Amino acid sequence: MISTGLRLNIIVMTDIILNFLESQDWWVWVAAAISAASAFTAATPTPGADSKWAKVYSVIDFVALNVLRAKDKSE
Repeated sequence: MISTGLRLNIIVMTDIILNFLESQDWWVWVAAAISAASAFTAATPTPGADSKWAKVYSVIDFVALNVLRAKDKSE
């Protein structure tokens, strides 16, 4: 169980972080790039390792934050 003081600190820190991010113009573009890359990688099959698109796809996969266990195996 979280104490009242700790819960208040978490709420305050979350509020500070959200206020900071909302005031940054670049944050919208970063969120849009991650969303677009995630949608692209979810909608397309993973190319094989010997494919010419494998390097491009790996960069898009990284931008989509699909790393470690979140990655699809190539077919």
